[in-house]
Amino acid sequence: SYKREHFVSSPDQVMVTNLSASEKGKLNFSAKMELNNDNLEGKLTFDVRNQTCTIEGKVKDNDLKFRTTMKLLLTGGEITADEKNQVYRIKNADQVTIIMAAETDYKNDYPTYRDKEKNLSNVIDTRINDSSKKSYDELKQTHIEDHQSLFDRVSLDLGEFQTSVPTDQLIDSHYLETLAFQYGRYLTIAGSRGTLPSNLVGLWTVGPSAWTGDYHFNVNVQMNYWPAEVANLSECQLPLFDLIASLVKPGHETARVQYGMD
Repeated sequence: SYKREHFVSSPDQVMVTNLSASEKGKLNFSAKMELNNDNLEGKLTFDVRNQTCTIEGKVKDNDLKFRTTMKLLLTGGEITADEKNQVYRIKNADQVTIIMAAETDYKNDYPTYRDKEKNLSNVIDTRINDSSKKSYDELKQTHIEDHQSLFDRVSLDLGEFQTSVPTDQLIDSHYLETLAFQYGRYLTIAGSRGTLPSNLVGLWTVGPSAWTGDYHFNVNVQMNYWPAEVANLSECQLPLFDLIASLVKPGHETARVQYGMD
């Protein structure tokens, strides 16, 4: 039997995937990264010695720079690099841990919105190197402890039970209300602990984001943050407050240009 585990660690700022099997030497697969968005341009490089693959480039329409690196760590088996087809091939491994880190030069600083001092290569290399020195169990435990420090602050018991009965009956038993409450807390913890607050769909979507993943302050962003105070996640609101404060200067300019107000 095969097992896959995935998580994104806030303390280590990396995404981790661990692949394992119930028998030794049974993992055989290929791994690669590629640009799959027409609005991105960049180059892909292999570092075969360190078993990494890196894509760096920019967004075509606004020149936002980005860099992302994938590192493969094997227990048993062997890895070969097919640089022509830009893919790593893993054979007969017992366990494989994939560590990925990504960063851009975005900075919420009007009017440039760029951090010219940030060295993306140094940031990503440091994250990858520091994380790869830890075992998979260490990375996972650090992530769990960090997440539980927020998630375990609140519990909710509406007398629900898990069952295979139809959805309308699940609603009557309050199971779905509890699940939705916990899911809202999970998304708040996962999506609002960094530079920007969570938005309509951008962070979670697969493929192009609806409405380009922008912010809708009339109701959508407010709905995202309903679980924050009532679920004891006050610090998760800080990215939203920072964004609101950062809109003062551009808002003043919009009022001046559009409405003649100064």
